[in-house]
Amino acid sequence: MKLQAARSMVPWILDERRTEIQVISALEQEGRRFPGLQLDLGEGLALRVYVDPETHHVVQTQGL
Repeated sequence: MKLQAARSMVPWILDERRTEIQVISALEQEGRRFPGLQLDLGEGLALRVYVDPETHHVVQTQGL
């Protein structure tokens, strides 16, 4: 449930916890590269976010 809540609030969480964000490998999809960010949520959970560098829209999230 914690992971689902984080996904629904990605822009706000990334803004609030910007000092905790780790840059990860980019996601390659359909010949495009989307930079990756990871945020640890505690209790062994992490949220990965891949962003379109042109539009700044989140194109994919992954929970770990």
